[in-house]
Amino acid sequence: MAYARNAELEAHLVAHPDDEAAIAVYADWLIERGEPWGEVIALGATDPARVDELLRDHDDFKVGLDDRTQFAWQRGFVHAASIRGPRELLRGFLERVFDLPMTILLSQLAVGGPLDDAAVAVLSRRAPRSLRAFRGLLLPAIAQLSHPGLVHLRLGATPRHAYVVGWHPPEPAEYGALFAARGLPAVRDLQIFDGQLSVAFVDALLESPLVGQLERLALVDCLTADAVERVIEHRHELAHLAAVAFASDPIEEDTPEAIVHAFGAQHRAFDTAYWRAPFADIP
Repeated sequence: MAYARNAELEAHLVAHPDDEAAIAVYADWLIERGEPWGEVIALGATDPARVDELLRDHDDFKVGLDDRTQFAWQRGFVHAASIRGPRELLRGFLERVFDLPMTILLSQLAVGGPLDDAAVAVLSRRAPRSLRAFRGLLLPAIAQLSHPGLVHLRLGATPRHAYVVGWHPPEPAEYGALFAARGLPAVRDLQIFDGQLSVAFVDALLESPLVGQLERLALVDCLTADAVERVIEHRHELAHLAAVAFASDPIEEDTPEAIVHAFGAQHRAFDTAYWRAPFADIP
């Protein structure tokens, strides 16, 4: 399906997403051309309660996508999206999501499947400048992710994804580009959870430029007892962080006390809104 597009207005909205007057002008421009999405934008500003009702009447807003793609709307635009599927479909799903004019202000994105190099290239090349939070899997391809505005990065390293072809525990040599933060200059929040990270991986991460630019770091349910000890040894190098959360699973009974004692007020429990907030709108 072809949508009416206004490159000038869209560029202005990308640069000024809070410009309510420009949003109203864009809505009127679309309505004049018979685009139902224009009404969605107008209702998002004047009567948000009716937006869901209108969206149910227009399934074509997700043309080419199925129920493995979920959207959360804000002011008539897709604010957050969740995409899941097998490796061979994810690249196409991402292409179609980014083709939609209503995703130009996308802020939060979750991908529930294994991204390969081609899919990460699409994500890096086509994700809107407005994207601030990404949730996905800790796989080698993600090391090539590049986005100038991404702030929050949440990655699952769980062995539950061992069914993925070629999956193996994270090895530091495969994540050099991520650790160097060459493509992620704005990332300030890194959360890795649910799996098992080796001491070598933890050492490489904690000594990396990426951690040097962070404000918050969580390594939860992914640390061996030896890795927890290594984190504590690095505590002085992590003094710049505003908040940390570290834990292993299974974990020795006295380890949480050791973490809390080592990091004091820096330590924030992971299962709280503090860590979930940047991803809270993802459906």
